[in-house]
Amino acid sequence: MTQLKHTPGPWGADLGVALDNGQHAVNADMAGGGPWRAIATVYVGRYGGGSKAVQPAEAEANARLIAAAPTMLDALLTIREARDRHAATGQLPDGYETIDDYAADVADAAIQKATA
Repeated sequence: MTQLKHTPGPWGADLGVALDNGQHAVNADMAGGGPWRAIATVYVGRYGGGSKAVQPAEAEANARLIAAAPTMLDALLTIREARDRHAATGQLPDGYETIDDYAADVADAAIQKATA
């Protein structure tokens, strides 16, 4: 079993509530209903004297991708566990004929969250 050291999810991207400086916050819902805990700030515009500005749509996509990190990690761990169980016992998750189909469905769900 993998020892997880990061802030547990779910994480959410606060896209509708930009910070005072126009940035977006990525927060974790620590108790499934609050309180929220700050994870990251996604910058919009120029930061640190950079020459290329981050546009608002790109910043929102970055925030969604960061917020989906726990879901993507969980998907990878779930796929690995199912693969290992299948290798050891031949058992497949219910409703699946191949481990590849299961892995694709789990991965697709995580990708959907990261890119929605």
